[in-house]
Amino acid sequence: MRYHYLSYSYADSTVHSGAEYDANSIFVFDSFLKKNLDIFAKKDKEELKKFITSYINHLENFGESFFHLIQASKSNIRLYKLFVILGIAARLYPLAIRLYQ
Repeated sequence: MRYHYLSYSYADSTVHSGAEYDANSIFVFDSFLKKNLDIFAKKDKEELKKFITSYINHLENFGESFFHLIQASKSNIRLYKLFVILGIAARLYPLAIRLYQ
C-alpha cells in the first residue's frame, strides 16, 4: 500500500498522495483515501466514481507490475543483482516498479 500510495497521482485529488513518505496502511486509508472519498462524495458523485475507478485500476496495475518485477528478478541477472544482492533502498521501490510498468 505504501509503495502504491507514493506512486499514485490523481489530478483532481484534494489530498495528494506521496505527501507523506513514511506513510503506513492506516495513514493511506485514513489520511488519503477516506479524506478524498469524503470530499468527492460531498461534491460530485461522478467524480467520486472516477476517483475510485482510477485508484483501483492503478492499484491493480501497480500490483501486477510489482509481481512481474519480482518474477523477472528470478531469471534476469541484472535485476537479481539489483534487488537481491545489492538491495536497493526501499525508498526506490516505487520508482523501480513504476519504471518497470
